[in-house]
Amino acid sequence: MEIELINISFRADLYDVKEEFARILHSDNFRLITRNNEQEFRPLNFHIVLGRLGSGRHDGTGTLTLPSKKLGQVLLQLAIDNRDFPCVNSRRIRMRGSERKPNKGNLVETLRKLPYQDPSIDRERDNIRFELNVSWRIDKLQLGVWISRPIPHRGTGCQGVFAVEWEKDYTAAGNAQVEFKYDRKSLRLRLGDPFSDDETHYVVIRYSNIQHLWVGYEFKPYICLDLLTPPIFESQWTNQTQTGIAFIDTRKIRRRVGALDEHHRSIGPYAYQVRVSLYAINDLEDFIRACDVAGLRTPEKAAIISERHNFFSRKMLLEVRKSFKAFRELPWTVVFQIESFLYNGLLSTVQLLDGLLPELVKVAESYKDIIGTLLRDFSRMLATGVYNYTTPTDVARHFKQFCNDRLRFRGFLESATVTSSNDELEGLMACHHVTFTPTRMLLEGPYVIQSNRVLRRYSCFHDHFLRVDFRDEDHLQFRWEHQLDGTTLLEQRVGETLKNGFGLGGRHFEFLAYSTSALREHSVWFVSPFLHPEHGLVNAASIRREIGDLTAELAYPAKFGARMALAFSGTNPSVKISRDQWTEIPDLGSDPYLHTDGIGTISRQLGGLIWSEECRLKPGLRQYAEPSAYQIRFLGFKGVVVIDDNLEGIKMNLRPSMRKFTSHDVETADIEIANAFCSPSSLYLNRPLVMILEDREVKKEVFLELLDSAMADVHLTRESVTHFVNVMKSHGLGSTFSLNSLLQKLSVYGLDLNPRNPARNLRNPFIDNLIGSTISSVLRDIQYRCRIPVPKSYTLNVYAIGKPPPDKICAFRNLVNVIVFPSKGKRSLASCLSGGDLDGDIFNICQYQPLFGSIHDFPAEFPAPPKWEIELGDLEEFDQETGRTKVDPEKIVPFVCDFVVKYINSDVMGVLADEHLIRADQSADGVRDPGCLLLAKLCSQAVDYPKNGMEVDISRLPPKLIPFKPDWKKNEAGDEHRTDFYRSERAVGEIFRRVEKVASCADLDDRGESSYLQVSEHPVYKALKSTVDAKLRDSCVRQTTEEEVRIIFRHYYNELQYICATHTLTDHVDSKLKEEEVVIGTILARCSRHRWRTERIYRMRVHASNLVKEIREQFIPEKLQTMTKVQATQALEVAWTSWKLITDKLTTADARRNPFGLNSFSIIALNAVLECLEYLNN
Repeated sequence: MEIELINISFRADLYDVKEEFARILHSDNFRLITRNNEQEFRPLNFHIVLGRLGSGRHDGTGTLTLPSKKLGQVLLQLAIDNRDFPCVNSRRIRMRGSERKPNKGNLVETLRKLPYQDPSIDRERDNIRFELNVSWRIDKLQLGVWISRPIPHRGTGCQGVFAVEWEKDYTAAGNAQVEFKYDRKSLRLRLGDPFSDDETHYVVIRYSNIQHLWVGYEFKPYICLDLLTPPIFESQWTNQTQTGIAFIDTRKIRRRVGALDEHHRSIGPYAYQVRVSLYAINDLEDFIRACDVAGLRTPEKAAIISERHNFFSRKMLLEVRKSFKAFRELPWTVVFQIESFLYNGLLSTVQLLDGLLPELVKVAESYKDIIGTLLRDFSRMLATGVYNYTTPTDVARHFKQFCNDRLRFRGFLESATVTSSNDELEGLMACHHVTFTPTRMLLEGPYVIQSNRVLRRYSCFHDHFLRVDFRDEDHLQFRWEHQLDGTTLLEQRVGETLKNGFGLGGRHFEFLAYSTSALREHSVWFVSPFLHPEHGLVNAASIRREIGDLTAELAYPAKFGARMALAFSGTNPSVKISRDQWTEIPDLGSDPYLHTDGIGTISRQLGGLIWSEECRLKPGLRQYAEPSAYQIRFLGFKGVVVIDDNLEGIKMNLRPSMRKFTSHDVETADIEIANAFCSPSSLYLNRPLVMILEDREVKKEVFLELLDSAMADVHLTRESVTHFVNVMKSHGLGSTFSLNSLLQKLSVYGLDLNPRNPARNLRNPFIDNLIGSTISSVLRDIQYRCRIPVPKSYTLNVYAIGKPPPDKICAFRNLVNVIVFPSKGKRSLASCLSGGDLDGDIFNICQYQPLFGSIHDFPAEFPAPPKWEIELGDLEEFDQETGRTKVDPEKIVPFVCDFVVKYINSDVMGVLADEHLIRADQSADGVRDPGCLLLAKLCSQAVDYPKNGMEVDISRLPPKLIPFKPDWKKNEAGDEHRTDFYRSERAVGEIFRRVEKVASCADLDDRGESSYLQVSEHPVYKALKSTVDAKLRDSCVRQTTEEEVRIIFRHYYNELQYICATHTLTDHVDSKLKEEEVVIGTILARCSRHRWRTERIYRMRVHASNLVKEIREQFIPEKLQTMTKVQATQALEVAWTSWKLITDKLTTADARRNPFGLNSFSIIALNAVLECLEYLNN
């Protein structure tokens, strides 16, 4: 309801009027009524607007808007009964009801949902904006690198040296200003005069990107910023056509650019630190005060000298390239590591040429095979700030010292020269990674990732393949604000790289292909041509030709790329079968809703061979039941195959719906395993599911009961092994180091986590850290994703089968861990469930009756959008031999590259999903709101975008109901304004707030009073000693020496440090994973992008799993099942001795200062001990 206000004191401002009405409307006469008609003691929200005159003054009138007519009538009646209010500055405000309805969009709905905000907060924010509405003129802008940084907190006498690589004077010509953007939490340098320049550039520096901030005087006042990553560069044309419509006139008015000019483009990849010289002497003190007002860290005063060295001039970069000739005889991986020092900003050209390389030549003469590993580890040490260096001499001295430390251990030589031959057998490969940002090219690796069909074909040439990511400067995916256009930047930076390739370490790399999952992460494969002993010259074109016949998709670039992607999906090698052992059988049902879309059958004998191969590669799988279904890639086929007991011998039946392209004729081919469904997964709630079920009249209390049960399990993790293991298993944690299996085996010996039984208590500071990390990871998933386990429920793969004849036994009686769908009816059941099919989709099976909704809806039916199509004439070329034109399949590749650029620029799946949830929260109709239904349709189109190439028109999004977000949408980084959120009354909001309250409790972080014990006092030693001694007593095994254990541990320590430094979420020098994070398999650092964290966790787990396997092989060199009793006993002795030595080491003073690596190493050793005991006992 609107109420007109008149007779407002001219000496009062908006906040004075708000405070008076808050006093009245927050009295006992006014209470908000919730949906459940329960009294809720939340202050009533309202909206006041004052009539404006010129010069910012009001005209004595205004409008008060309340969320309901009833509240307005109560207020007017109170004003009649009490003529003393409302009163501001001794002047009574008169009120009268208005016949007008509130017409400002969804203002009433906003008032109902948004919590009241104290006017003092608005006043403070407006005061901050007013104080920051100032700028300071720039004398010079300098970009460069630090030769030496001032030591923080050392006062004005602390001196640093800044090397200038790019500089522009803005007093001689032009104009430039420093200004704060408070709402964006950023510092902005505006370069250019809007009255005289056609184009203005901006340098945007987010607060979170500033590592240190120094100020001082050198002829003129200066500001020096030590940045984690390069700033953001933007440009804007000064004269732009205006329409008078604000939404249109402010849309994409600025462009992201990669450089300020061509000179800056050449030095930008290496030099991005910022030094700003101010024009006026007095401006510095004003800037320091403004930093305090803006919430930016207070600048430290330091004496910083600026010098010009031209470290990254074209001449110096050319000298570096020439120097690589000295390393032509070394593996290319060595040159890759040398390049990484430069591209990753670890060394300047002078430090590289005069410091590292001369020393490197000396080391390479004696240690050619391990120099790549030495360089990789040394780069990690530089990145983590272990060494302080300024001159080339410092670099040379540190590198020499580093090499000497490494080479002192005999085991380093053996471990560093381990080939990756075993990795290919395991479906893994050591891969080099390159990340392109708007200004830089960053190099990582090599580290282990899952292999694929193409890479296994060229297993001896893996260093010719690169995994290339395209990311923003902060490593997150590209996202554009409403006012920002990134299309041109992507076309130049991504498009030109894809089409033209790039040079690295003396090789030229060209775009090859991508996998579907990699495309979602904006990642692709590049390859450098090489000569193969069997296949001759291998390049991107020849590899694509070998994949199969894709001519049917030549008119559809996105579909062409999606079909190529099948050959690059991460898989494990498996059984080879011959052409007479597989055949095609027809699908059941009719298009477009086939009942057998993507699913075939295999014989039980073939299934057994596949499972034996899987268990051979991964012995840990033997504890699971043999699967009835496998997700496979086979030639041009993709989908799932299920055991059919009616098939005899080695047979596989595939369906036309599984064939994605025609393969070249082959006699034998590998069945590649993408997934083996050997056990059901637990069913978890998630935010979309909670929202949908609540709108199907599942009561909020049901979700809260499941939350309470999950929280109770979390609280009990410190009490017993059983609870700890159950929580880890249910949330997919601890498997990398087999922690769950280890604890369960120890519990058989009577060991537990109960502090009331010290003699059997496994608790120590590291175990406490593991439990704490598990609790933090689980609570984060529950709070930000509603990931709550559902009892009696599973996620399963699907098999479709026809009705068995009346006189026959049921054909699927022996299938396990799958669900069988019917194959009758016009539409397949899978297509009714979120448009699914049977080629590997996982379906949620719920048997928990309280989640069964009482309202049912018909499945949506979204017609498939058209595919992006090109003219085949664009792919034709003239054949001089025949005198005719013919289609060249390779000419489609530039169109595929265009699609990748378009996909990166318009990948809005996450945006659509977020908008759907937010709108469902805000609308009284929930997920049935017309806007939600439209968003669901757009989501369906976005899911198929990688295959059909038709991007979602973002302008079709329904307008926001209210310009605020529910409180559950707060990101975990906590870098948003509190006033942008309202209190959600949906179940998702209640879950978020309950977990937030619990997570902040101090008792959750209680680590207890545990300590490390000497071996003789350790409960594990006491529990296992007699059993181990009995196995070793009568055997003649060699005694393991302390030096041998130290060699193994040293290699483990180095690799673990590399993992902890590589797989972080940020580039901060202090950013490093903790040992317990690697063991549990999580990353606890706050991050606003869940997908980025998930990707880094996956890479970290794969890398750590390979390290665990490598160290385990030092204890158990062969498969246990193939070892003799003597060999197994020797393995037991090595593992047992290693565990005892490391456990004793943990009690020393050195370990108390730096226990890194010891605890996780002991877990691997103890696991090996228990494996050997189990094998010997059996």
